[in-house]
Amino acid sequence: MNNSLKLILLIVLISITISALSDSRKTYVIFVDQVGKTETFFDKYPQGATEIVIASRAHAKSKNIQLELNDLEDLYVAVLDDGVSAKYKKGKLPSLLGKVGDYLIFQGLKKSEVEHYDHMYGLKLAKVSQEEKTFKTDTKTVIKFTEKNSEAYLNFVKSQFNGTYLKDKLEFITGVKPISVNNQNILIKERGSKAGRNAIRAYLKQELELLGFKTWTHTYNSSSAGINFVAQKDGTEADKFVVISAHIDSVGNAGADDDGTGVAALIATAKVFSTLTHQYGLRILGFDEEEDGLVGSGAYMSSLAKSGEIKNLVAAIHYDMIGYDSNSDGKFHILHCNENSSNKIEELMSSTIKGSAVPLSNINACRRRSDHIRYWQYGRPAVMAIEIREKDSDVNPCYHAKCDKVETINFDYFANIAQVGAVALMQMANVELKTH
Repeated sequence: MNNSLKLILLIVLISITISALSDSRKTYVIFVDQVGKTETFFDKYPQGATEIVIASRAHAKSKNIQLELNDLEDLYVAVLDDGVSAKYKKGKLPSLLGKVGDYLIFQGLKKSEVEHYDHMYGLKLAKVSQEEKTFKTDTKTVIKFTEKNSEAYLNFVKSQFNGTYLKDKLEFITGVKPISVNNQNILIKERGSKAGRNAIRAYLKQELELLGFKTWTHTYNSSSAGINFVAQKDGTEADKFVVISAHIDSVGNAGADDDGTGVAALIATAKVFSTLTHQYGLRILGFDEEEDGLVGSGAYMSSLAKSGEIKNLVAAIHYDMIGYDSNSDGKFHILHCNENSSNKIEELMSSTIKGSAVPLSNINACRRRSDHIRYWQYGRPAVMAIEIREKDSDVNPCYHAKCDKVETINFDYFANIAQVGAVALMQMANVELKTH
C-alpha cells in the first residue's frame, strides 16, 4: 500500500465523535505509549471536542473501511505547531507519513527516532493503540472574571515576595543549598530520578504546610510509579477551587528554569494566599513526569474527571520556564490558544501588566507541549505562562542541558511574571483584600 493511500485512509479514520448528551460525551480516546511504556491521554484538545481520537477497528468496520491489521500498527501522532511547522513545510521531518489537520502522523519509528524528535524539535510523539473509552464530564465552562483591585492586589503581592525570595527558594530546589528532611540535609541536584523527585515533594510539603496548606499526594500507575504533589487552602465556598501548577521533574539536571522557576512560584503564591480570605480555594499542583510526555498531569486530570471533582475546578494558571530573559526585554507568552474561555485569564494578566506598567510584554503564540493542555482536554479554562520560546533571538540555550542553573535566571523578570500570575489567581479566587 503506498503512502498516498495510507494517508487517505488515515484522514477517514481520524475523527471527532461527540454525543450531545446533557452530562456526558462519548468519544474515541487516544491512549499513548510514551517512552517508558506509560499509558496516558494524548495531546491537543480540538475546539468543541471532548478528545482527539483515532477510530478503533470497530468504528472503521462500521464505516465499511476494510483494513489490514498492519494499517493501524506502529502509528505515532504529534501536534504541528509553530515550533515545527517550518521544518514540516520544508520536508525535513524524516519518517513522516502525512499530515491531517494539525496532526502529524508517523509510522514505524524507532525509540531513538522518538527521542530525536523530542530533543531536536520539542515534538512530543505518542504511540497510538486501538482503544475506546466513555467518560463523563460537565459541559464546557465559560468564565467571567472582573478585573477588580488589580493595583491593590499587586501591591499586596509585592509585599509578600520578590526576586530575592524566589532566588532563595530556587537555590533549595536546584541543590545550591541543602534542604532538611527527617533531620537529614539533602541536596536536590536533579529531579529526574526517583530520589530527586521524592526530595522535591518533601520540600514542597514542608514549605506549604508551614504556610497553612493541607498537602497530599496522588499516585498513579506508570512505568516509574508516578506521584503528583497536591496542596490546598480552602475557600469560603465549599468544593470549588482555582489552580496553580508546575511540573516537579527535570531531565536529570538542576532544572533551574525548567521547571524550578515554576515550582518556586508555587511556594511564593502559597505565601500570598496564606493570610487571605477568598471565595474559592487555591489548589497547588506539582505534576510528575512532564518530561516523559505529560504523564502526571494526564493521570491527575483523568482522576478528577472520574471522581466528578473536575466540575469544581474553576480555572488554572500553569508555569513552565518563566525565568530566562538575558536581554531584559520582558517578553513572554500567556498561552490560551482560544480554548474554552481561557482568554479571559490572559485578559486579567494583561490588564495588570498594562494598568500597573509592569515591564513585561505578552507575545501572542499558541503552544501545546506542556501540562496546560490537560486542563483544556477536560474543558477547563487555563493558561500557561512561559518565557519567550519562538521566533526570537533570546531563547534559553540551556533548555534540557546541564547549564540550566540558577545563575542563568533573571530574577526581576521571574518575579514580575509570578506576581502578575498571583494577582490573576487572587481575582479568580475572589479575594477580599482589606486595606486600611
